[in-house]
Order: sequence, then C-alpha cells, then structure tokens
Amino acid sequence: MVNWGSNMKCGNHLHVRCMAHILNFIVQDGMKEVGPFIKRVRQMVKYVRQSPARIRKFAECCELKNIDSKKSLCLDVSTQWNSTYLMLDAAQHFESAFDRFYLEDGGLSTYLANHVCEDGSVAGVLESDDWQKVRNMVIFLKRFYDLTKKASGSLYVTSNGHFEDIIDLHNYLREYPRNKLENVGDALENMFGDEKGSEIKDEMVTYMKSMFEEYVAKFSNASRCSSSLSDLSGQTSNTYISNNSTKSSNVRNRIQMKRNKQDSTGLGGKLELKKYLSEELEPNDDDDNFDILSWWKAHSPRYKILSKMEFFDSEIGASCYLSSRLAS
Repeated sequence: MVNWGSNMKCGNHLHVRCMAHILNFIVQDGMKEVGPFIKRVRQMVKYVRQSPARIRKFAECCELKNIDSKKSLCLDVSTQWNSTYLMLDAAQHFESAFDRFYLEDGGLSTYLANHVCEDGSVAGVLESDDWQKVRNMVIFLKRFYDLTKKASGSLYVTSNGHFEDIIDLHNYLREYPRNKLENVGDALENMFGDEKGSEIKDEMVTYMKSMFEEYVAKFSNASRCSSSLSDLSGQTSNTYISNNSTKSSNVRNRIQMKRNKQDSTGLGGKLELKKYLSEELEPNDDDDNFDILSWWKAHSPRYKILSKMEFFDSEIGASCYLSSRLAS
C-alpha cells in the first residue's frame, strides 16, 4: 500500500476489531448469567434425538397437538451462542408437543433430574415458566443474531451502518436518535458518560481533521480546501427531518437539486468537511434501501476530497475510530 501511495494515516485506521467477533464475546459473556432453563431445553432435545423410537413418539405428540411447523429440533453447541439461539427458536414451536411427551415418557423427567450435563451440573425437571423464558430469550437473542449476520456480510458495504447498529443495540439494551457530528457526540456521551463520551468525540474529531488534511494534501488542487479546520466542532445541521419523511428517490433528487442551487450561489466556497457536516440529513431509510456508495458517487462533484475517503459520513468515521481504539 505504501508503494501504491494509498497507505493513509500510516495504516492506523486499517487495523480494527471485527464487530461480529465483539458481539460474539458480548453474548457469550451474557449467556453465562442465564438461568438453567436453557440446559433443560438442551437436555430435552438431546433425549428426544437419542433414539428413533423417541423421535417417532415425539412426532406422534406433534400430530396430537396439531403442530405443523417446518422447523425441526436441533441440538446446539454450548460454546456457540448462535446455535443456542437456533435451538431455542425451533424448540419453542414444539412446546405443547414437549409437554405431551413429558407426560407420556417417564424417562424424560428422570433424565432431566439425574443426567449430568457437560459442565458437571444437573439440569433439573422442567419448571412452569421455562417456556416463557425460552420465548423471551429468543426475542432477545434475535437482535444479536440478525446483527451478527448483517455485520458478517461480504457482498455489501457494512461500515456505513456500523455506528448506527451499535447505537441501536445500545438503545435496545438500555432503553434513545442519530446522525452527523452533534448526534454522534450525544450518542457517545449516552454510551460512555458525559466526560468520557466528550473526550472520545474530541479525539474522533481530531482524527477526522487529520485524515481529511492528508487527503487534501494528496488530492486537492484548490487552495480553499487547505484552509483552517479549527471551527469544525459544533458545525452541524439545524434542519429537522421529519420521522414521517418519504423514502422515495424523488425526495433525494429534490434535496440534491436544492443543494446544487446553494452551491452555485455561494456555498461552494465553504470548506468541504465543514459544509458536509453542516448540511441537512438525508431522509430516514427504515427499509434499508440506502446505498452509501451510490450516494458518494452522486455527490462526488460537490465533495471532491471527501468522496475519495473510504469511510465518510461522520457516523462511519466514529465507528472506525472506536474500532481502532478497541483494537489498540
């Protein structure tokens, strides 16, 4: 990369932790605190799957309870939480069949009460609220499961959603809105506390400035792009975008026409980075149709330097900066 002339910031922003790997650690750590109901479900599934006779008996219980599910019982690997999620998700559809099987096969209750699990403990007999706990756990783990799948994607860009996904997960866990520098600061302070969050925001802004200046030195032919960045902090949009704003491309086109007109009447002389951060937000895209690469391609004439940076949008910058901190 040095030989290609593309080793920006000496490669400091290239070494980052894998978000999916971090999520895995988080859930694995949390699963240690979960009650024994997961062990009981695991032992029940294991018991049913141990012999063809039990599988046939369980199928009869499903017929008696009119269960017509396309899912099938699967046994998890206790050290892989995603497989535990899939096991619980499948098992909850067969609750009434398990209850029937529990009554008809006395060996199941004996197995639960006496069989020693992998960790040396005994799961114990089924309790009255175990299935409600299973349903609650499935709902809870689905957030992490879906986010892990999204973050692990290789055929689409993941970095532009990184910071927003972290905030969304944080809000889900702790029971709070988004975009550009001001809201990034609010989110960081909400996550880490006022003092630490403000410190991280300042460090991120400093890093953002230095990265931009390096791109200016490399790509810019216009002297206006190398002017001072000292008033960058706090330059954010005052424009309010309604939550009910339409997601159609027509809205984006109208916004783009408005911005092009503004550029032609004087805004074109503003510093790129400050101008980008001060502009209004894009309409919300709850249907995940927003293509970050196409957006930057369309806006490259207005942002000649920023469009060459791999990770802009301040949210992307924030997530890359936070990842680099985690990696170090």
